[in-house]
Amino acid sequence: MDALTLLLTRRSMSHLTTPAPEGQSLDNILAAGM
Repeated sequence: MDALTLLLTRRSMSHLTTPAPEGQSLDNILAAGM
């Protein structure tokens, strides 16, 4: 499966649950989204 197919067919969680990411993990997630 290629990256475009993954992005077009992804399914998001309807509700977030704890624990939330913090620190370096959160920074990495935000940097990847930019």
